[in-house]
Amino acid sequence: MQSVSSYSGKGALSAPQQFVQLCTNEGPVADPCICHSCSPEAPLSSGDTWLRWMLALTLILNLLDGMFTLFAVKAGLAIEANPLMADLLAQSPMQFMLSKLALVSGGIFLLWRLRERKLAVVGSVCSFSVYCLIFFYHLDGLQII
Repeated sequence: MQSVSSYSGKGALSAPQQFVQLCTNEGPVADPCICHSCSPEAPLSSGDTWLRWMLALTLILNLLDGMFTLFAVKAGLAIEANPLMADLLAQSPMQFMLSKLALVSGGIFLLWRLRERKLAVVGSVCSFSVYCLIFFYHLDGLQII
């Protein structure tokens, strides 16, 4: 396997050009991708698969939390506990939902991109756990469970 610094194709390539060649599988090296996140088609390890499912479920639970909150607040059964989100909800339910979905989606995206770090995995598990608890809290409030 050739290293990045020893690769010399037709003409000398700068370091950024060599990196682009490696990450786009255009370079004549045995291991075309030197970074884990440069290729969206990179195979997932079993650890990445369970984390991907957990983060996807966190997004779904966030959506359900927003819908349950809208229902409960409109029915007069509850109030929004988060003061920032309560202000958004008072302004517009659409603004509330879009902000909620955007903020949590952005956080999930960062956790996924940093998934190689233990703290990101811990944060992912904590986020999922909190949204599970919130989901069951909503179900309990609706007297479903």
